[in-house]
Formats: sequence, structure tokens, C-alpha cells
Amino acid sequence: MEIFVRFSTLLILSSCILLTACTTSLQPKKGAETLVQAHDQLEEQNYEDARALFQQTLENSEDRVIQAESFHGLSLVAREQGHYRQHISYLEQASTIDPEKYKDDLANAYWRYGSAKQKSLAKKIFVELSGSSSSANKYLAQTAYENGKVDMARAYYRTQRDLVTAKYREQRDPNGELALELGRLNYLYDGVEKNCPAAEKWYSQAIEKGRVDAAYELAMLWQGCEGSQRPAEDVFALMLQAAEKGHTKAIRSVADAYMNGKGVPASQSSAMIWYKKLGLDAGRKEMEKIADSLMFSSNGSVHNIERAVQCYEMAARKGSPKGAVIAGAYDKNVASFPEEALLEEAEKIEKKYGNSHEQVVWKIYSALADKGVADAIFWKARAYELGEYVEKDPAQSQIWYEKAAKSDSPEAYLRSARLYMLESDDPDAPEKAFNAYKKAAELGSGEGQYQTGLMYARGIGTEKDADKARAWLQKAEKNGYALATQTLQSFLEE
Repeated sequence: MEIFVRFSTLLILSSCILLTACTTSLQPKKGAETLVQAHDQLEEQNYEDARALFQQTLENSEDRVIQAESFHGLSLVAREQGHYRQHISYLEQASTIDPEKYKDDLANAYWRYGSAKQKSLAKKIFVELSGSSSSANKYLAQTAYENGKVDMARAYYRTQRDLVTAKYREQRDPNGELALELGRLNYLYDGVEKNCPAAEKWYSQAIEKGRVDAAYELAMLWQGCEGSQRPAEDVFALMLQAAEKGHTKAIRSVADAYMNGKGVPASQSSAMIWYKKLGLDAGRKEMEKIADSLMFSSNGSVHNIERAVQCYEMAARKGSPKGAVIAGAYDKNVASFPEEALLEEAEKIEKKYGNSHEQVVWKIYSALADKGVADAIFWKARAYELGEYVEKDPAQSQIWYEKAAKSDSPEAYLRSARLYMLESDDPDAPEKAFNAYKKAAELGSGEGQYQTGLMYARGIGTEKDADKARAWLQKAEKNGYALATQTLQSFLEE
């Protein structure tokens, strides 16, 4: 029994010695514990605390591996806070210690945030790392797509997706960056093979880990990915979630949603609040853009004419002639602008939207004509004459040409005369045509002088008078009207 006790005591003592030795050999390297704490703070998005702990680790540890990890951690903090030069600088210091481990991260930083020289260096690294780097495959995929090599781009994207998935399984993905990238690799990138359910799954995981970009991109997916569409109210709620965390594009989308009444009751006051968060006061140009998005669509339809006109009216109050010309066309009372400014805007709208939104263009010019704008009156007469923007109507065309002629427009008199000669059933049409041609002639029109001379020569619409015919034809010839010379020669030969 005594021997057994002594043996047991010796065994226990030996175990204690061994345990002490093992414990000594397994002591963590200096700074390792602080490094873990730093990464925990980074995961919680406490960036200033994480920065301080990474810096403390650098100051207290002489271990090169820990130093490299600390520099890498500082680079992540800098990137999350938008300090991209610091992000690159810290990665360069980490890469100096362990070039192979951080080569991929450094190339990616050069590509996304670096100078032209750094971007060129990133390209070389990406080609070298194409078989093992997700960033390299992303770069090569996008380059292939830009060059029209879609199949090649998709092959690179598949490789990138496999690499990111493997990395996701190996790591904790503390801030959701890998889940966000997998969402994009299934939906967002140009040329990628879209898998909306998979993208939705990964975006949702990224959102749970605080990735604001993921909320915005999932909201966009819900709007445009076939089979994954959600009601406008759901899209707005998710977009609002991203906007409240400061996502710029989401803020703009929320402001537009309030303005358009899409997914939320329309509210101009709420829209203005969100626009101001962007540093915009929804001034003249901003209101024009909003109104344009409501008024004009690529397929020729009008998204929301009532809201569009309200926005144009607001733009007009802020000094927009474009807002004034469109709001005025829809019977809104707006401040007066110079006719030249209104016509200039009308011409721009016709040039841009004349083929797709004919009714809008017609209303603009018709309203200006009704207000007595001379060039618009002529435009309206011509539209009726040719059947452009409105059904052809010679009688209405004649009415509007006669109104246009009152501003001493030779072209209006000429067109009015032609209509009387070619389109009118009025028994007095020849006389009215003669009077219109003569008015154009008196205003210096070569064609008007020529036609007046002919009508005197033939006695159409007036008494035949050879002397007056010759006089008007001579004026037309001096005015450079080519047909007048030939007609005068024939006239002299008779």
C-alpha cells in the first residue's frame, strides 16, 4: 500500500512537471491576445477601438507574423473608413513582411484605389495569380467582358466564385465581405451567370453582418431579377434600411420613391428631406431630372404625368424655363420667361423626345402658340399642314398660318398661299392666294415676288397686268430666284 502511494505521488509530481513544461511551450506569442481582441472589434465594426488595438499590437510585439497581421488589420480599418491611401500603405507594409500571403490583397487595393502606375502593377500580379486569386479572376473576367468575350468572362467568374466560396468556408467572414461578394457573383457583375435565389441568400447573410451595400443591392435585385421580384413596399423598406445607414444611392432611391409615390405614399416634403441628405436642395436641375424620369420613358409612355407636372412646376419656380414650358403646357400657372428661352427648351425637347413622346411635344408647342408665341404659331400651322404630331387638317393649318403671317413672316404667307391654291374649296381662294403671295413679295421673299409676277401675268386672283408681272419677275431675278430669269425670257418672247 505504501509503495502504491509513493508511486502515485511520483506520478502526480511527474505529471505536474510535464504540464508545466507544456504550458510554458504553449504560451501565446506576445501581442497575439491583443490581435484577437482587435479582430473582434473589427467584426463588431468598432473601427476606432480596432485601430487602437492593432496599433498597440504593433508597438508591443516583435514577432514578424503578428506585425504583418496587425498591418493587415489596420488596412481593413482604413478601407472601411474610406481612407484608401492608408489602406494601400498598410498593405504594402504587411506585404513587405510576407509578400506571398498579401500579394492578392495588395493587387486588389492597387486595382481599386491606386494610381495609374499601381493599377498597371496590379494587372501583372492578377495574370500571375489567375489560378489562385479571387481578385485576379474578377479582374480578368471584367476585362474579358469589356472585350466582348462573354464565355471567357463567365469562366473566370466561376473560378472566382469557387475561390470565394472556399475562403468563406475557411474563415469566419466577420464583416460579411465574402457573403457580399458571393451575392454579386450570382447577380450583379456584368457578364456573370445570374442565379437570383443564390444571390438573395448571400446578400441576406451579408445584411445580417451589417453590410449596407448588400441591403441596397438586394433591393435592386427584388426590382429587376425575374422570379425574385418583391412588392414595391418591400423594396422601399429595404432601401430605407440602407439609406438610414448612409448609403448614397439608397438615399437617392428613397427620395425618388417619396417623390414618385412608389412603395410609399407620395410626399414632396419627405422627398426634400432625403434629397438634402445628399447635399441637394432639389434645386432647378435636380427637379428637372426627377420630372424627366416621371415624364419620359424609353418605350414612349409617361410614368406619372401628374407627379411629373408637379415637379416641372416646382422647377419653374426655381428658375427653370424647361419646367415652365412643360408645366405651362399642362395648364399650370408659372412665372413668365422670355419667349426665346421657352422656345429653346421646346426645341430641345422635340429633338430628344419628338419620336417617342409626340403628344407631349404637341402640347408644349400648342400651348405656346395659344399664348401668341410667333414661332410656335408657325410650328402649329405646319404640324396641321403635314400631319406631324396631330392629324392633318388643312383648314386648321390655314387658320394658324394666317395668325403666323400677322407677325410679318414671309414663310407663313407663302405657305398660306400654297394651301389656298392646293387644298382650299373656298371660291375666293385664288384671290386670297394672290394677296398672300403679294404680302410675302413685299416682305422681300424671292418666291413671293416670282409667284406674284406669275399671277399678274396669267390673271389668277387678280386682273392680268403685263407691266406689273414684268416688274415683280425682275425683282425676283435680282433677289436671286432662279426660275424668274427663265420666266422673264419666256415673257419677253411672247
